[in-house]
Amino acid sequence: MERVGGFVELPESTLAIEISNAIDSLYNAHRGFNNFYNEPAPARTLRARVPLTGAVPAAVAQRYVKVVVMCYVGNGYGVSSSALPIYEALVQMFRETELVRVAALPTDAEFASRLQSSQAARRYRELCVRLSARAAGQATKAILDHLAAMPESALSAVGSVTRYRQLLQATGWR
Repeated sequence: MERVGGFVELPESTLAIEISNAIDSLYNAHRGFNNFYNEPAPARTLRARVPLTGAVPAAVAQRYVKVVVMCYVGNGYGVSSSALPIYEALVQMFRETELVRVAALPTDAEFASRLQSSQAARRYRELCVRLSARAAGQATKAILDHLAAMPESALSAVGSVTRYRQLLQATGWR
């Protein structure tokens, strides 16, 4: 299926399972021992399952964005340089709905704790700058710009800030 690009032909429910399994493998590699060495293989597997349109089933969309962005921003020790081009390709395929999900990540406790690392916070802020340039909706652009303008040291706690919450709500998030 991988060699011939057959995953895009799967029914949505089956594709959701395939993508979910790939997300789990990537997340486990990222959280595990020797993650920089172990991340590229599951990242390639995930990339092979995501349609070229970037449209992933709604059932896995939130976890997909979270895990890809967590791997992209890295941990306190850095980012897997071998897997980084794959993360770049996946992020490049994010559509407007995924951009909103990226902006909402600081409301997730696990992701917010990741932003306590100055390197991860810097990479997240830089990602928000890049994604803001691609945002089609004004509300999406506004929240990404807000995040991009924040000091890195404040990003881990932004999820509870009133102005951020208002901007997030304006995107239609939950």
